[in-house]
Amino acid sequence: MDTSRTSLKKLLQGLGYRFGKTPDKVDLDLARVLDRERFEKFVQCLRGAQHGTTPVGSIYECFESAEEANLFASRQADLTLETYLAIDGRIAPDLKPGMRVVDLGCWTGGLVAWLAACHTDCSVVGVDRVAKAVEFARAGRPPANTSFAVWDYAATPAPPVAPFDLLVSCFGIDFAGTARERDPRTPLIFALDGRGLRESPGYRFRRDEAAPYFVGWRRAATAGAVLWAVLRIPSFEKCLAVVDAAQAAGWSFEPVEPATLAVAEESFPILRFRAEAASAPIDPDLVLSWWVGAAGMAGLHSPMHGDTGLLAFRSLGDKRVQHESERVGADGMRVRKEVGIAGPLGYMLMRSSHGDTVLVLMPRFSADLLRAAQEWPEGVGLAEGTR
Repeated sequence: MDTSRTSLKKLLQGLGYRFGKTPDKVDLDLARVLDRERFEKFVQCLRGAQHGTTPVGSIYECFESAEEANLFASRQADLTLETYLAIDGRIAPDLKPGMRVVDLGCWTGGLVAWLAACHTDCSVVGVDRVAKAVEFARAGRPPANTSFAVWDYAATPAPPVAPFDLLVSCFGIDFAGTARERDPRTPLIFALDGRGLRESPGYRFRRDEAAPYFVGWRRAATAGAVLWAVLRIPSFEKCLAVVDAAQAAGWSFEPVEPATLAVAEESFPILRFRAEAASAPIDPDLVLSWWVGAAGMAGLHSPMHGDTGLLAFRSLGDKRVQHESERVGADGMRVRKEVGIAGPLGYMLMRSSHGDTVLVLMPRFSADLLRAAQEWPEGVGLAEGTR
């Protein structure tokens, strides 16, 4: 049994989260809990937020108790549970006794309470722009090593609290403009030819939208602090815009082993940043390679054999060799392996003294690329029978 999952689920249930209910069933429960006027306002705000015509924050003002607020959050109870578990697992290696940790967009304090209980030697602070949510969090009897503050970090960059050593954000950016992006009458499109990624209106819109959040978060961070963020980013171009916005605000993107939080039919990248200025704009190919890995395509791709593999290898751009080795098979055939990087791709080329070729492509930051530098893969033809 996963004791962490069970314990966290029990904590959230104690705060009023209801698991196993669809959003429609949660809304029916809300209709019974809220009076008619407030429920009608809630429906209007929810529809407006879904269509990008109403700020998401307007929904939060419809609730008058922690129970109501967390009942609404139950529309995504499973996502909340999995996100909190993923964040806790990611930050654990970064935590040291005495650190100050902040949850950016803490809602009613579920993650704050969980982190504080799991890491009693750290101070955990929750901030949220919704004053009611902070009020509810304070009233929920959180652990002694917690505190809460009202802070609209996108509108008021100066934090009302001392800087932090570790920052976490679970969907802490309210991305808007979805309806505008889908409207063909507006120019919020991305580069159709795959080039000029930083010149498209869509890129600039998302970058400018994310920028105020990262500015505020940077001002709440100590030098060298780490930020872990789970964000609703559906495509590479939008990921590049977010990464660029972060770096412009004084964060460096750290493309660690790609990770994605997948719940039901949705998936969300888990990004890591460090509070230090980047020396230069990040190479889009690096972000693209990381994104492909985060999207679940980090494994070795199907090998290309013979002249097709040789043609594909020669068509790769600027190639940088990372590792090369040679083996001799039992039949005396020599096989050379080369592992390298070409733009956003990693590759492994194997050539035999008989003129045979196998090429395997992979994302640049794939963990398989690192393993390939030390291992001879099974089942790709030339490696079989060698020793």
